[in-house]
Amino acid sequence: MKLKQTAKAIAAGLILAATSSFASAAPINVGGVVFDPSSIFDFNANGDLFERVITGTGQAAEGFGKITDINKVFGESNFCPTCELTFTFGGFTLVDPNPQALLFTGGFVNFFVQDRSSATFTAYDPTKTLGNAGDGNLWLSLAGHTDTRTGYSAPGTLFGKIDSGLLGSGNERGQGGGLLDVTGGLAAMSLNTNTVIDSAGGRADLNFTTTFLPTQPDAIAAGAPRLNGGATFTGNAIPEPATLLLLGAGLFGIGFGAKRRKQKAA
Repeated sequence: MKLKQTAKAIAAGLILAATSSFASAAPINVGGVVFDPSSIFDFNANGDLFERVITGTGQAAEGFGKITDINKVFGESNFCPTCELTFTFGGFTLVDPNPQALLFTGGFVNFFVQDRSSATFTAYDPTKTLGNAGDGNLWLSLAGHTDTRTGYSAPGTLFGKIDSGLLGSGNERGQGGGLLDVTGGLAAMSLNTNTVIDSAGGRADLNFTTTFLPTQPDAIAAGAPRLNGGATFTGNAIPEPATLLLLGAGLFGIGFGAKRRKQKAA
């Protein structure tokens, strides 16, 4: 019985070690979105965004956008061959309006994948709405991860700063960022990795950064967002080829060690 278990451990180790070399070079397809977990950039997604102006405490930042590249693979047809990947965000409630330390709590980000034949969303189009960006299949859902940052009045989920302009004017320029936890979606199993460390040593799944600036006046439709900018989402996707290789080597080592002990005992 022990001999069979030893043989199985060795076999499993050899299989995992062998297949990991193939996995390291094989992009994965998640709901039509293709990316390589072994890329040195993985996971890194960039996109354009639009968001509504907020004027004070208690209001929530919300908006939408479209992913333009993943892991430095540019061109939608290269990372989403038959689809488009859009996102919506909201619920990030302003609790401290200090322009040098804008603090938000709560919040969510949802990604949606939709067949390109029925998609009408372009990367830079302020006439689109949350509805346009939020149709299709839920690819990934994320919730704001509470963290702390130096210079901010309390824990929060989004930490921002205005570099020029006044809050609520529609002319502000600035930046923000925070951490996110995976809560569901087609890509949840690939990106729910808990590899991003927060300030207290806790774990999140993705880091995000944003920029915002005024939208050109002649491009603003009635009721459309007044700010546009960019967003970057970074993390670590699985499966990890290196992890598979280590696991395979470990199983092989267990099996080989057991076999040697058995030989010595004999």
